[in-house]
Amino acid sequence: MSSIIRLVKKAQKGNKNAFLKLFQMCEADIYRMAFVYMKNEQDALDIVQETAYKAFDKIETLKEPAYFKTWLVKIAISSSLNRLKQQQRSIPIQDDQLEAPSTTKTDATLSLLLKQLLDELTTEGMSFVMADKVEVFLLPVAVLAI
Repeated sequence: MSSIIRLVKKAQKGNKNAFLKLFQMCEADIYRMAFVYMKNEQDALDIVQETAYKAFDKIETLKEPAYFKTWLVKIAISSSLNRLKQQQRSIPIQDDQLEAPSTTKTDATLSLLLKQLLDELTTEGMSFVMADKVEVFLLPVAVLAI
């Protein structure tokens, strides 16, 4: 136990090799914990990597060196829970679920008006604007401020 405390103190002073030795001693346990939460090998490996990064970045905040492994497990659990929340927020959409946007009379009128405005513009004072992430239009800077 005292060798772990010495390594933690060295790591807190910036010794990368000491941190590497410490992390390698706990890596298998971190992976198992991450796998329990993520239920997927690749996601669990991502959590192990994220845990290593966060722990290395914040090693100086560890108050009690004897609890290094507990601290790592806590980081891994928090990272796993955060990843699961992110995955729940995103809903995969398949191509057949996407519908083409409908063209209404208003859309056609706006498109015609925009085309007329663009035809009247010169290249001075124009900026690029992305509309609907599909078409690129040139609009005067004054129009962009509206």
